[in-house]
Amino acid sequence: MFIKIINNIFYDERSNLLLDNINYKLFKVNDNREIEKYLKHIKSKNVLNSKSKYLFNKLYISKIRKVVINMTDNCNLNCLYCYKAKAPDNLSDDVIQAFLNNLDKFESLVRLQFLGGEPLLFKEKIEMICRRVKQINNNISFYCTTNGTLIDKYIIDVINKYNIKLVLSVDGPKKIHDKLRPNMNGSGSYNQIIDNISKYGHYYKAIEATFTNYHVQNNISVQDLEEFLKEEFQTSNIFIAPAVDSSEKVKLLSLDKYSEYYNVLIKNIDNLFDKFKHDSINNINDNFNYLCKMLFRIFEVFINKKEIELLCPAGIETISIKPNGNCFPCYALEDTKYQIFNIKNFDKDSYFLNNEIFNYNSKNNKKCFDCFARPYCIGCIKLLNSIDNKFCEFSKTIVYTVFYNYSLLNTEQKKSFFEIIGGKGQ
Repeated sequence: MFIKIINNIFYDERSNLLLDNINYKLFKVNDNREIEKYLKHIKSKNVLNSKSKYLFNKLYISKIRKVVINMTDNCNLNCLYCYKAKAPDNLSDDVIQAFLNNLDKFESLVRLQFLGGEPLLFKEKIEMICRRVKQINNNISFYCTTNGTLIDKYIIDVINKYNIKLVLSVDGPKKIHDKLRPNMNGSGSYNQIIDNISKYGHYYKAIEATFTNYHVQNNISVQDLEEFLKEEFQTSNIFIAPAVDSSEKVKLLSLDKYSEYYNVLIKNIDNLFDKFKHDSINNINDNFNYLCKMLFRIFEVFINKKEIELLCPAGIETISIKPNGNCFPCYALEDTKYQIFNIKNFDKDSYFLNNEIFNYNSKNNKKCFDCFARPYCIGCIKLLNSIDNKFCEFSKTIVYTVFYNYSLLNTEQKKSFFEIIGGKGQ
């Protein structure tokens, strides 16, 4: 693992790699003399200190790129790992109007996402919001995440009219899905999803799944889950997240050994590089797309000479509006201590974000400053607070694994590798 030599310069004895996070360079050195020579060069440039782009937690609505509108806290399913408290709160007309009244303040807004609960319980309001938003700002794109059980001709027409990118929640094969995502009466919901696809075609743009202990107990790995979803639902846009939360209900299904999720990921990174070194270029198939996207994000830092500035955009580039108008950094962070304002009485263009969230998301803390993975690190602030400080350990291991495997490639392989991940990663 990389160790810090001086500010933003790191060395790994195992691979003889020197990592320069000032100029974003990664290269091998033969001995200590080469290291000293490079350090002398860097010191002469007087560029050893780095600063976060976000120095203060005063943030601006004009910088927000994504707004999540929670249509309701209610749902027609009873998912075992759901962190949402079933509540009577449904999005009211006055909250919708308050958002529309403030829409012109969101100068950078490009994405509006409908969530719940189950957002399709309020299809007509989704249509109304899309219509009204388009009248004010025609450059905003719409997204919606649904359990797929309430699809009908009306919502299909709305999806097509406003080009809503719909994300479908499916947790795996019928046995797994029905166990994790039952109806209120206990019956499974998988067949309802399949029936709606039969009626209305592939109306969705992506599939999201939650990986749990129940998958592990049934010998289904993250990669197994992804391959099943790709084949069954005919899309390569698959997003898988682990069930991790602090509530007692979710703890029953969260990963006891959270490392299983990341160990599989690290193993797949090794497999991808091994396949690249020993097989033909054309054999890096779509099963590795999700890894190529991740690798592209990492190596894009070297290409653009610019770090990934935010661990997570929550509260800095995104906000989430609850049915009652309360606004939070993210739909997964709804503790009252994280509330930033209420859209109904919001009368200024700036606000202050909870210091804990701000300092982690902007990587504006000592732990991040001293870490070799800082420029390349992305993640979820919810996970960071939920897995006993293991998140940083996993993130560093992933970045290190990528760099180590990359160092084993020859010059021609490195050139081809960039071509591969560039094509599949964008």
